[in-house]
Amino acid sequence: SLSVLLAKVRRILTRLEREGAGEGPVPYDDGHLRWDPNADRFWVDGSELTLPAMEHRLLRYCLEHRGKVLTKRELFAGVWGDAITGEGTLTVHVRRLRTRIEPDPDQPTYLRTVRGRGYLFEGPIP
Repeated sequence: SLSVLLAKVRRILTRLEREGAGEGPVPYDDGHLRWDPNADRFWVDGSELTLPAMEHRLLRYCLEHRGKVLTKRELFAGVWGDAITGEGTLTVHVRRLRTRIEPDPDQPTYLRTVRGRGYLFEGPIP
């Protein structure tokens, strides 16, 4: 449909702008979730969101790579670095993060599971 095509074009343009800028992460604000990468702060519905360290790093990493499916291996490397952690740890952190940012954590619109591949941060389509 036309709306799906427009959403895909918007995502591609956003990604191209981000890659072409070379100035670091691009802020995110859709009216519900906001991220200021310069201050490294998040807001949900206008209220500042204070997250535990790993959830903060996970959300920041997902926002820095929004529009891209992130494998579990990429998330482990990008968020946990050299720390040894199991797949269950990632699942728990994703679930906790969803309860904090999703309007309905059981039907995620921000941090989606891509079965057999990993996770995708897209945010709702305006």
